[in-house]
Amino acid sequence: MHCVIDDHLINGFNVAITNGCILHTVAFSQKENNRTPLAGHLRRLFGNNSISKWFAAGVSGYLLTGAAVSLQQTPAKQLNFWTRGVEQKLPALQATRKISSETDCSNLNLRLYQYQNCPFCCKVRSYLDYYGYSYELVEVNPITRKEIKFSEYKKVPILVCGKDDPVQINDSSVIISFLQSYMLNPDADLHTILSAYPSSLIKGDDKKMQLVSPNKYFLMIPDKQKHERKWRSWVDDCFVHVISPNIYRTMKESLKAFQWFSEVSDWRNTFHTWERLTAVYLGATVMFFVGKQLRKRHKLKSDVRESLYDCCNEWLKAIGPDRKFMGGDRPNLADLAMYGAMVSFEGCHAFKEMMENTKIKDWYYRLKSQVDNHAGSAELVNSFSKRNSNAK
Repeated sequence: MHCVIDDHLINGFNVAITNGCILHTVAFSQKENNRTPLAGHLRRLFGNNSISKWFAAGVSGYLLTGAAVSLQQTPAKQLNFWTRGVEQKLPALQATRKISSETDCSNLNLRLYQYQNCPFCCKVRSYLDYYGYSYELVEVNPITRKEIKFSEYKKVPILVCGKDDPVQINDSSVIISFLQSYMLNPDADLHTILSAYPSSLIKGDDKKMQLVSPNKYFLMIPDKQKHERKWRSWVDDCFVHVISPNIYRTMKESLKAFQWFSEVSDWRNTFHTWERLTAVYLGATVMFFVGKQLRKRHKLKSDVRESLYDCCNEWLKAIGPDRKFMGGDRPNLADLAMYGAMVSFEGCHAFKEMMENTKIKDWYYRLKSQVDNHAGSAELVNSFSKRNSNAK
């Protein structure tokens, strides 16, 4: 099957519309992010008695890395709803952490519901940090997920922005495209931009729900960013595939990864002791086996490190010898997506070996400097200064 993309002008913006598109799950991709089939794997591995509240704790590792295990492609059958605004009244939750930027004049009141080491959440944070946004973080409990009970959509990241009339945006790539389009169109309000990113829950033949966002890589501007869209999609659909099989390659690496997750995510002060220990030890065991399934599902090499290195080399080849970034002299959204995905396993052994055995180190630390120093903040200031001026 194929998907035909047409450009149409809606409210003055170029919008990609899908015609006759058969939508299907792509394992390990944020675009559907179907996690339910993991239960089937675990029944075969551990037996039915393990599928309980304790199993949910083990699945936390699965959630924290954004992994998606789906062994079948599922054609779309039913449109269930379109995401518009906040689905229910937001709970009065205290933020886990607040990131403040002196250059942020957006007044967007951003709140990101996340798992600290999920590659897709890391993508969003890299974008926000590069442009110098202020935002709040809410670390979601991977067992109860009580922090996102307000949302019909139960995956992370979820971004809520706006104060008086807040909107909810689901899916990391939709979040980034939405914020970038809002910044590039100072005459448009939040809801106008959101209308260009219809996100739908689709029920497949297997009765599982998947989030589909056909415009997720498109920016609502006259210029077409085909090259940027291609590599943003490549990060989600290719590079992210190789992360879990590498960081959970052996039982020792899997346990070390979860211990690092616990440390960097401050689970000790965020969750109860039993939740933290269960997530670390059972999660590490679960993900060791799931990593093996993912290697087969994505047809990675028997030595999964080679597949990781191949992806790095493919990325660097696309940049070429004469450019600093995929975007040229400045990072584009593809650069920020790739960087965010890499940040998600920065403390793992696989990351160390990747840096030692490929030439991606220079690109990574150039971009890290850009993100840490909010190199895109001037663009943010200019955009919202113009927006505030137009509002007067």
